[in-house]
Amino acid sequence: MRLGKLMFALAVASQVFGAAAYAQLKDGQCTQPLNASNYKDFVENVAGLPEWVDFAISAPKLAKTPVADGKLSANEYANTCYFTFAENVNPGHSWPPLDNLNDGDPDLTSYMHFAHTDKSLFVAFEVFDDFLDLDFPANSFQNDGVEIFINPDGDVGDDWGPGKFQIYSDAAGDGDIALNNRGVTGGGPAVNSTGDPVAGEWYSAGLVRADRKGYVVEYEIPLGSLDTEGGQGAEVVPAKTGDIMLINTAIDDNDEGDNLGGQTGHHISWHFDGAGSPWGGGENIWAVPLVLTPAVNPGVAGDFNSDGQLTAVDIDMLSAEVLSGANKAAYDLNNDSKVDDADRQVWIVGLKKTYSGDANLDLQFDSSDFVEVFQDGKYETGSAAGWHEGDWSGDAKFDSGDFVAAFQAGGYEKGPRPSVAAVPEPSSIALLSLGMLALLNRRRRA
Repeated sequence: MRLGKLMFALAVASQVFGAAAYAQLKDGQCTQPLNASNYKDFVENVAGLPEWVDFAISAPKLAKTPVADGKLSANEYANTCYFTFAENVNPGHSWPPLDNLNDGDPDLTSYMHFAHTDKSLFVAFEVFDDFLDLDFPANSFQNDGVEIFINPDGDVGDDWGPGKFQIYSDAAGDGDIALNNRGVTGGGPAVNSTGDPVAGEWYSAGLVRADRKGYVVEYEIPLGSLDTEGGQGAEVVPAKTGDIMLINTAIDDNDEGDNLGGQTGHHISWHFDGAGSPWGGGENIWAVPLVLTPAVNPGVAGDFNSDGQLTAVDIDMLSAEVLSGANKAAYDLNNDSKVDDADRQVWIVGLKKTYSGDANLDLQFDSSDFVEVFQDGKYETGSAAGWHEGDWSGDAKFDSGDFVAAFQAGGYEKGPRPSVAAVPEPSSIALLSLGMLALLNRRRRA
């Protein structure tokens, strides 16, 4: 039965793929996690915060400068952290006075992206939300938007200024990096209205997603705005690689049916029982360590888990994004504003320089790959499968469609990928089919 279906699939070379769920990051996880206990002394002894926070964020150093244009691209940032606000637990907690039922906000999730360079700190919010309240510039603080609170000097009692500040950006930003959401960290009008931000200044750019199910806001904050000494009138000591600061963030979210003239949802990265919002509670609840860490294998396109290599984990993450339909820009390898099978082909052919079917990723497609996938025993079981288990079509299963994808790629026993891939002759497909039948029969007799 299965052999017949396999042979039919080989003959017609077509397959309809089903959907599959694939979890990447759990709530509060980051692609570059930090051991928060390493920063406990700083938080407790320097900042004097009321409670210990068991969550810390890395902003790794990048050689290539991100662009705060409201458009995320692959490998633009070095760390990504995922938050959901459905459960009202830290990190990712709704502020109780605006959530009387204490039931969270299940339609609101966020990816936050972090990096720094010699000159600036970059933070991006990628917010997914079923309903957007957008009427910028009127009443902006009561609409959907994001806030970030930064304490670079570890002093909870100083005045507003480079040592203590808040930035707010409305979700309806237009993406104009010269004019959109620009200001100085101490408040008041921007000193420099065009060009790159300078010390004491920041800018952001935001864009609503095309499907209007969310938006992106990116911040560029010069390190000269992050005064690690603080105080008024004293010389600014800019932040640098290795420095620790404290932050909190907020996502303001009005849902359909809410009072859209007011603020009905305020969701923060870390909440203390009985505390106010980050604005009202002040710096003593800006509690999350943000560490400007050294570079971690930067600049490897297609390296979605940031380990400096292109592995099966990366192609599985990309396949999951294709199935999700979320079109997250970090996975858009061909920059066409979609995340689809074309991006998978960029990864397989252009970046990894191999073929569909190369299960062990030794850059060749041969019989050793069949041995690899059949050892795992997932063929046509319906069980979730990754690349090294036979999922070459990207549907998170191992079935006849994966052989179709492999045969169409034309790499069987061709050795390493040449500059121009040849289409397999019909005789090659027939021989490969017979080989597959033999392998399947051998497995069944075992």
